[in-house]
Amino acid sequence: MDLKNCRVLVTPTSYGKNDPSLKTFLEERVGEVIYNPTAKPLGSAQLQPFLKGVDGYIAGLDEIDGAATGTGEAAHSRSRRQRDQLNGLDGHTGLPGGPAG
Repeated sequence: MDLKNCRVLVTPTSYGKNDPSLKTFLEERVGEVIYNPTAKPLGSAQLQPFLKGVDGYIAGLDEIDGAATGTGEAAHSRSRRQRDQLNGLDGHTGLPGGPAG
């Protein structure tokens, strides 16, 4: 796949905030970068139109669900917040190498 033909959605509002070279690096390598136009995480309905036609997605704290992805089922990729919620408030992940509970 030629990266110059790819469209990438970037929704974290902090992406490149402390290191602008992150944006430059990405923009130089892919055909189009679409940034979150709001100053906050996107809800499922807001996210849905942005996901159409993208080849990659750097996820922020968005509501990523089946409605957003158009699959009607749980999304395979998770935002950081969703990952942390799945890991549980006590920090026990239940995954190999995770904290013992």
